[in-house]
Amino acid sequence: MKKKGTTELVPEAVLQVWYLTLLEGLNHYG
Repeated sequence: MKKKGTTELVPEAVLQVWYLTLLEGLNHYG
């Protein structure tokens, strides 16, 4: 197996969770 970038190994679900967490943070501090 060749080494790939970390961005290629990140599942779409993880990105969605991170995005939702970011929105919650903005709404909380906003």
